[in-house]
Amino acid sequence: MAPVELKFGGVAVESPHINSIICAFIVGVVCGLLGAVFVMVNAQLAKIRKKHITKGWQKVLEAVLFAFATSSCFYWAPQIYGTCKDDSLISEENKELLLRYDCSEG
Repeated sequence: MAPVELKFGGVAVESPHINSIICAFIVGVVCGLLGAVFVMVNAQLAKIRKKHITKGWQKVLEAVLFAFATSSCFYWAPQIYGTCKDDSLISEENKELLLRYDCSEG
């Protein structure tokens, strides 16, 4: 069987400007610090959970409450913070990918 070749067309690649390198460095540092904080918090929570959540039903209840809180945040965030924007600059083929929520056409 012959190998399959997939072409996406030509791409003009420009050298990165110093501003983009500085921004990438800042994003890397911030994300690294946030990752370290996440690991520390997760380790502390694991100790607390190991100490206080000992029964099977408590583990199930914790998972259900966490799932409910997470899904509630993802449901209510667009309702609370969502703003309607003009979609005239978006191509017709990409408009079908938009989620309108409570926004009218346009």
